[in-house]
Amino acid sequence: MRRGTNPVLTFELPEAITISALYITFQQNRQTVLEKDLTAVTYDKESGIITLPLSQEDTLLFSELEPVWVQLRLRDNLDNAIASEPMRVNVGEIFKDGVI
Repeated sequence: MRRGTNPVLTFELPEAITISALYITFQQNRQTVLEKDLTAVTYDKESGIITLPLSQEDTLLFSELEPVWVQLRLRDNLDNAIASEPMRVNVGEIFKDGVI
């Protein structure tokens, strides 16, 4: 992922489920930098694919000096709580900072 861009992140669940709550948390240096919830994603219940678009403002919150760690945490309609393994995402630099 590159700072100052609009990436679309895609996550595939092992099986299609009904999601009642969802948080996608982004951390750098063991601190939460950004968090998105169910209202920010598109979820295809048939395929189990979660799609999250990020804005320039979102990606400008990340430093290019270290990777971002991303984790999904969700609850299904049967009240089962699930958390993914943290995923490492490298952050690319930009020469001209800010939103364009």
